[in-house]
Amino acid sequence: MRKTLKLASISLTGAWIACGLTGCNTCHYATLPAVGPDPTAQTQGHRHGWLEVYTASANTACGQSTLQPSYTDYTIYLDDSWFCVRVHNSRNGDPARPKSVKLPAGTFNVSAQAKDANGGTFNLVIPAVIEAGRATTMHLDGEWRPWDLGASAQLVRLPSGEPVGWSASND
Repeated sequence: MRKTLKLASISLTGAWIACGLTGCNTCHYATLPAVGPDPTAQTQGHRHGWLEVYTASANTACGQSTLQPSYTDYTIYLDDSWFCVRVHNSRNGDPARPKSVKLPAGTFNVSAQAKDANGGTFNLVIPAVIEAGRATTMHLDGEWRPWDLGASAQLVRLPSGEPVGWSASND
């Protein structure tokens, strides 16, 4: 039991140190419901799916945006929390487009930075459901406005209300 408490204390200390090293970023965490593919998108004949994550911009200095957006990197974990892959989030050297990651069908956890309504960034963990032949897109940059405003029950939202993607549940 002493080892467990000591390990928890070390982990908590590490988290506080990491928070202190983030500079202008705020340090709070959020966990959201699972994001899945757009319910209206057609399925392609593939055994794998894709994940695209529009994370918070890397080219900001304490709320000041630069001309060319660039997305922060993120990490994809298997559903049971084993490390999977760290994603350098630019497509073919184009910092304005996030990388499209090919994944097998299943559920993955994405650890990434999101932008809140006030322009601050925070870390979150969000499940991503990948379906064969379909793309799952997460919009954590605060810029996405869904095409169907009547489908708000089908959306996953940040705690501040910004939509981040389509709900993976079939409710």
